[in-house]
Amino acid sequence: MILSAICVTAVFPVHLHFTPQENAWFYRVGFLNLSEEKSEMNRVANDGHVAVGESRDFTILPVRYVVGSGLQSLGYLDDDFPHGSALGCRHDGSEVVGVSGLHGFHWKQDFGMAEPDYPGSSSEVTDITPDGSVIVGESSPGTFRYEFGGELSLLDIHRAWSINGDGSYVAAHRSFQENGSSNQYAVLWSYDLGNVLVDERSKDQLDRFSDVSADGSICTFPNSTQFQYWKEGVGIVELPGLYQNSSSDNAVALSADGEVLVGTCRELGGGTAAVIWTAETGTRRIRDVLTSLGVSTGNFFLNQATDVSADGTTICGNGGGSPTFTNEGWMCRIPRTALSTYSARPNYVKPIFGTITAGDRRGTFKPDDDREEFASGVTPTFNSAPITVEFSATQARTYGKLDFEIELQANKVGLQQSIDLWDWDLNNWVQVDSRAAKKDQDQLVSLSFPTGHFYVRYDGRVKARLRVKPNSPQSQPGFKAKVDYVAWKVTPP
Repeated sequence: MILSAICVTAVFPVHLHFTPQENAWFYRVGFLNLSEEKSEMNRVANDGHVAVGESRDFTILPVRYVVGSGLQSLGYLDDDFPHGSALGCRHDGSEVVGVSGLHGFHWKQDFGMAEPDYPGSSSEVTDITPDGSVIVGESSPGTFRYEFGGELSLLDIHRAWSINGDGSYVAAHRSFQENGSSNQYAVLWSYDLGNVLVDERSKDQLDRFSDVSADGSICTFPNSTQFQYWKEGVGIVELPGLYQNSSSDNAVALSADGEVLVGTCRELGGGTAAVIWTAETGTRRIRDVLTSLGVSTGNFFLNQATDVSADGTTICGNGGGSPTFTNEGWMCRIPRTALSTYSARPNYVKPIFGTITAGDRRGTFKPDDDREEFASGVTPTFNSAPITVEFSATQARTYGKLDFEIELQANKVGLQQSIDLWDWDLNNWVQVDSRAAKKDQDQLVSLSFPTGHFYVRYDGRVKARLRVKPNSPQSQPGFKAKVDYVAWKVTPP
């Protein structure tokens, strides 16, 4: 029964960039009205045009965002409880499920909001299959899976978080009591097998599964300390975050094939960044990927990624005016072709000999004349290399081809520069280039390594060293090296 079906469209959706579906694009979803304090996106539709979530002012309303149309309130079931959230949607966004007040809801584009056609009373509907045939959620008897016009199953779990494309797997958790306290662990429910418990060695580290691949073999789990996922027969697979030894990194959703993961990673300066991972590219900020594709997010920071479409191209999440302030939903598209060859930027710069006299690591991200400067601090001789700087990154993986690029200049003539890369097989530095340094003129050094040169460790760590020294016995006091750009370009086989 529809008690209330209010439909409100946002009065000021913010559209920063839009191009046709085959290209990259980015949208801020805006708010329903000027009094809104917050909008959040929870799930994205597989067709890439719709995301669903909630919007807050004095109430919390389930909303649907449509590319090109803006934010829309889905209304609520009961005037006495005007609050709720949209938690899942059909492949084209024409049907949305979630919670409204004390009940689960099933919103349809042609009919509005109602309680689902379910044999009982649901307190929450947490997800729906892309074709709209199966829903999962919570009810007074327990967690349920219901196939419309067919089978109702009560699941031996305590919450269903997500369902795969054909409804055969449910990402969930179970609760248990231990030493007088309540705890939970991740469970994957299978239509054929019932509950599939995770590896006992992983149980303490997995408190719930948030998403599941089409074949049920890969699951994401939040509330961890590292960017990682669970794989059938393997257990926990740890992935490099944005920085070494980072904490509070979470993978929360994945594509149907399990090859694209999205989530959140901690930033060094505080706050978080929405990230995307593939085996080919490693872990990258979604904002950086969009920028590399010519799509600007302006002064808006993408702090959380909450879902990705089945094909791994459309992502939704939440962000704000800084890495630590999150109050508005967003939606973007990144073509899968952009998730192959990519550039990993340094996340650690360490002078071995010499000191940093100007700039910082960010000056090495792109060739824009914003340089990081290193000085020797001593009067060198021909045989010494008083400027030695180590660069490292953790965003690459071992693949068929590795290119290393560095753009730099020196402040004096008569200087020699060499470049070493760390060979993880030999466990040693290997010199890969040596040439005269150019005075006050940027020189781009581009080095390419075919298959067989493995300068990338299995966990994504890469290292490079720059050495600068006089190229003759003549002393060169006060010389400097100025680095404008450093990148590892990784190409899959």
